[in-house]
Amino acid sequence: FWEGNGTSYMVMPYYEGRTLMETRQALGRPPTEAWLRVTLTSILGALDLLHRANCVHRDISPENILVLTDGRTVLLDFAVLPVSEDSVGQHTTILKPAWAPIEQFAQSTHLPQGPWSDIYSLGAVAYYCVTGHAPPPATVRALDPVLGRAPLAQAMSEVQAQHADVHYPAYLLEAIDWALS
Repeated sequence: FWEGNGTSYMVMPYYEGRTLMETRQALGRPPTEAWLRVTLTSILGALDLLHRANCVHRDISPENILVLTDGRTVLLDFAVLPVSEDSVGQHTTILKPAWAPIEQFAQSTHLPQGPWSDIYSLGAVAYYCVTGHAPPPATVRALDPVLGRAPLAQAMSEVQAQHADVHYPAYLLEAIDWALS
């Protein structure tokens, strides 16, 4: 990072790969459980590092996860926000509706952002990986009790109708549901 010419600059290494969205689309089907677990665990490791530093990413989406040519993943496009008592309600709203938790839609002390916000977004990414489409936006989920409480296991019947060999353990689907709650 540096400042010059009246602006700020950031440089990072060049990584060769495709976004998670491009990777999932190229698969044309849900990933294996093993691949999904490795991918989610990798991103959770990056989030653990951020959250231990009292920061949140705020912009997790399939477009912001890069799958390198060797299969490793890199979390990109940080809109990192320090989390503190003083910062509640003072955040610039940055969101992609399909991936953002409800607290990112409004600046409110009643709906503060924190590590749970990133967990929601990662849950939405996992939902996308499994189903091939984003979950209903958090605003719809909050207002529509049917959509808001529909378990991922229910959506799996549609997935399995197209891909009979795709199976995920109930606890993995429940963990994704939990993240989206």
